[in-house]
Amino acid sequence: MNTSRLRHILLSFTTGQGALQAIQIVSGFVLVRYMDVHEYGVAAFLLAMQAAASVLSDVGLRHGVIATLGADSGNRAALGNLVRAAFYQRTFNVALVSVGVIAAFWVFHSRQGLPLPLALTLAATIILTTHFNSWNMYFSLPWILSHNMTAYYRPQIIFQAARLILIFVFIASGTLGVLTLAVANLLALLGNGIWYRHKSKPLMELPAKPSVADIKRLRRYIFPLAPAEIFWAVQDQIPVFLLTITGGTTNLAHVFALGRLGVVFQFFGAATTTLAMPWLARTSHEELAKRYAVVFGSAAALAGAVVLGSVIIPDVYLWILGDQYRHLYTELRLAIGGASALFLYGILYHINNIRMWMWGWSGISYVVIVLGIQVACILLLDMSDTKNVLLMSLLVGTGALSLQFLHTFLGFSLKNKMQR
Repeated sequence: MNTSRLRHILLSFTTGQGALQAIQIVSGFVLVRYMDVHEYGVAAFLLAMQAAASVLSDVGLRHGVIATLGADSGNRAALGNLVRAAFYQRTFNVALVSVGVIAAFWVFHSRQGLPLPLALTLAATIILTTHFNSWNMYFSLPWILSHNMTAYYRPQIIFQAARLILIFVFIASGTLGVLTLAVANLLALLGNGIWYRHKSKPLMELPAKPSVADIKRLRRYIFPLAPAEIFWAVQDQIPVFLLTITGGTTNLAHVFALGRLGVVFQFFGAATTTLAMPWLARTSHEELAKRYAVVFGSAAALAGAVVLGSVIIPDVYLWILGDQYRHLYTELRLAIGGASALFLYGILYHINNIRMWMWGWSGISYVVIVLGIQVACILLLDMSDTKNVLLMSLLVGTGALSLQFLHTFLGFSLKNKMQR
């Protein structure tokens, strides 16, 4: 890749992701500031379930398409075959996830007193969102693989901006609530998906039916990852589940509002999955160590700066959230520490997986370590206290990051040497 091409890609990514993230940051903090704490607690549960449903439905399929294509990323027929296979597998996943979503909202209805019709309506919006999100994830792949960041980000920016306008309309009309927020989320995602589906038709040859061979290839990729992907999708929401059962919507609002500050990591995280993963997938074994160090070193520097800021200038962080959250000093530092550890874990997880640095024990090892930490915290700490829930998240992130370091060491010392 020549220098001018690389410069164009980086500029397009920075512009597109920067604009998208700016809109999302504004949207997130507008919700924190203008929604009642109780209503925002319900919205926190909605958004947590939506995030979990998205991960559980994909279980690494999108990354599997990229990794399986490898250097053959320009093959439209191969891409179409793998995308069709991913849709086939995801259909089964969504059916199972839908049952879990309905059950989760039933529990929330029982514990927090949310009216059942509203709970089921919110569950339905998540199921629809999860279904249509597959259009965004798979039909956008041609632009990710070709590094056409302008085409990739254009619809996202347009529809997220439309969502933000809708939110302001709801505020002005006094109708901002969890249901109107759910509808805005669904409409924005649906519009984005329709755009990708239409525009991607000339860029991939999508067969009418998936081939058994392609389904098996994707399943071979996701099989060692599935335990970790499923467990992480659920365990990421463990604080939400615990506070739903033992606490109240105010506790949920506090945890989720503090989590909004982790938005600073989204830009680098998106750069890793959008730019670094295809880059590292094509990297020669001789060049890998240098490029690996660039990606992870940059991530570590960012995480360190954010953690340091929470210690030195906590009032700036809390001012962003508004007066309802100004007193959460200890909670702030715990939340930022946990978000940083999980961010670094995610970076290592993705770049290790794209190099196929995984083993049969990879998934189960995460389950054992994370579940052990969580069980210990639940038995020893008061989980109705927001501080203790955030402390548990910090310990989980640290444990997961340590295990990913082991994968990196084994990858370089065993697999990378063997493949030379």
